[in-house]
Amino acid sequence: MNTCERCGERDIQVRVKLFEIQFRDETTQYLALCWSCAEIWETAEPGEWVILPRTDSEEPLEVLRLYWTCDFCASVMRYDGVAVRVNAQGAEWIVCEDCQPKHPNLQPPYKPTTQ
Repeated sequence: MNTCERCGERDIQVRVKLFEIQFRDETTQYLALCWSCAEIWETAEPGEWVILPRTDSEEPLEVLRLYWTCDFCASVMRYDGVAVRVNAQGAEWIVCEDCQPKHPNLQPPYKPTTQ
């Protein structure tokens, strides 16, 4: 039986994905999330701390996803070995250090400076 550790969805047909995460105290653990709850990583960037909401009375967790998959070669790398790159149409890609030179058309995303 599969159980999502965020929403508690529990069913033999629920597909969960395992993510290795790190907490602020540098401890790590695996976290099983259903596909719906795993969407929290869609807006996060490698190396970014995110708030993982909880559905119960516990405090939300601030976590860092440790491993990411390169969108080109499918290598699994630590967050510090990949980067977000953007093409001319604005599509974002997770790209490992080896693939970045092979795709010079991809650039770092524009981030306005704060003053």
